[in-house]
Amino acid sequence: MRFPVFLFAILFFSGCCSLVPAEEATPAAEAPPVQETPAEEPPMDSAEETPITEPACGDGILSNGEECDPGSNETLCPGCFECMGCECVKTFSDKDHDCIPDESDNCPQVYNPGQNDSDSDGEGDACDECPLDLQNDADSDGICGNEDNCPGTRNREQLDSDSDGIGDECDSCPNDPQNDADSDGVCGDEDNCPETPNPKQSDHDLDGQGDSCDSSPVDCSRYCPSIGHNVYLGSGMDEGECYDEAVEYIEGHPLEPEEDCEEIVAAYHYKEIEAGGEEYSCCCLRYRIDGINC
Repeated sequence: MRFPVFLFAILFFSGCCSLVPAEEATPAAEAPPVQETPAEEPPMDSAEETPITEPACGDGILSNGEECDPGSNETLCPGCFECMGCECVKTFSDKDHDCIPDESDNCPQVYNPGQNDSDSDGEGDACDECPLDLQNDADSDGICGNEDNCPGTRNREQLDSDSDGIGDECDSCPNDPQNDADSDGVCGDEDNCPETPNPKQSDHDLDGQGDSCDSSPVDCSRYCPSIGHNVYLGSGMDEGECYDEAVEYIEGHPLEPEEDCEEIVAAYHYKEIEAGGEEYSCCCLRYRIDGINC
């Protein structure tokens, strides 16, 4: 109560004509309130925001010591390995590491993931000594069947005299590239009719050309040699025609005896021949002067 009384006394003695309660006096301009700046709190340590956890198998993160982590596709094992306990493990026997189980691998000791088997013999090309030979060198001469000119007969030298692709060791006609073209059992290099079947190799005229392919298989000169008065009268006639031909020839070509005791001795020669499946005949005349009666 002292403060208002003291104020009243001062105002009274100052000569002021009116009194104003102290509560109504105009206060001096007030200063703006001072805003307090809150004290800056120190930042929280990151360890406080994300709690530290130990790496665990299955969290999708490859940690030290982990080969894989099943929590993420990006951290799984390559190829045929499986992620088991965060380790890449192969669950089957695979000696050549081609991701093909040994029991179904066509080359279990040789890496061949493609499993190619060109000759379908069950042995992969990568380990097949004869990848294009199903029999795998059947004659065991060291040459694969697809390259062997005698795949069933040992012939390491691979000789092929007639260059027909068949080795001499197994070629029935090693000097005949046509290999008995007429199939008569006689190789072309020995066949007197290499393109016409003639297994008997008949050659009546002995000209080196077999009767089956010879346009004139019969040489009547063999039966009618031109000696003295031997005359070839012709072919293709029967015996009676041959006789008549002989008589006619003698009449047209008479011989004159020098002695009365001499006479003409004549004989016709008729020969029937089968050659090349055809019938042939030779008609010859032999006549001379004979002094048998002298």
